[in-house]
Amino acid sequence: LELIFNNTNIWANAQIPNPAKVRFDLDNIDAWHPFISGWKLDEPIKPFYPPRATLGPPPQPDRCKAMEDTIKKEVQAGMTAARSELGLQTEFDEKLVEVLRKGLEKLEGVYAKWTDPSKREFDAWKANLIAAT
Repeated sequence: LELIFNNTNIWANAQIPNPAKVRFDLDNIDAWHPFISGWKLDEPIKPFYPPRATLGPPPQPDRCKAMEDTIKKEVQAGMTAARSELGLQTEFDEKLVEVLRKGLEKLEGVYAKWTDPSKREFDAWKANLIAAT
């Protein structure tokens, strides 16, 4: 894993490029070098090419669920391994996992739609999460 990007920046990985060992703290400039630094964009970067009219049929729900389960297992394995190196045990609270999954869905809505209502919905979820912790 050498680069990651979103609609605001591109970061170059300064760590070992093994995805299982990468730490995703983008504020750590020793681990990630931002291509754009020192300023924030007022709005997302617009694509310079027209989007394709069709990208093909959407994946089947069972395929999406299988991919989600695989990603979840890999993230949990990576977190467990990283904490184990520090001598820490790790347990995952499925209720918290579900709360975070819902938050990620809301955040995806913010980035996919970039509308005020979707951003307000995510901000409300984030405030509730902070209040509950």
